Amino acid sequence: MSDDFSIDCSVDDAKKLLRIVTYGTIDSAAFADRCIAFFGDIDEPWLYGRLYDETRSTGVVAYEDLQRMARVLNPLWSRARTPPRVAVANPSKLVAARMPMVSHMNAHPNHRVFATAEEAEAWLLA
Repeated sequence: MSDDFSIDCSVDDAKKLLRIVTYGTIDSAAFADRCIAFFGDIDEPWLYGRLYDETRSTGVVAYEDLQRMARVLNPLWSRARTPPRVAVANPSKLVAARMPMVSHMNAHPNHRVFATAEEAEAWLLA
């Protein structure tokens, strides 16, 4: 993992929300590894909305790492009866432009991009 990249993952059971917050320059492989481990450690993660807050970081997750995450995690997400919402908070126009492509590689695509974490969380909880 690069020296200036860190990632915090947390579970909010009251809001049924999984929060992933990145800091510094995104290390794509480390991001994917951490997310895979985090979701794998949670009982029934498909029952939670997911918020990827990338507002405190720069860079993007490589397409190959997003594919790897989808390949490993889709068996979990496919257990959902109702597609969980997935929100990415990132003001980058590149991230917003890539979302349709990224969304369709996941089971039950229900993804949106927001400029702020507050907007993203509001949508997840609506």
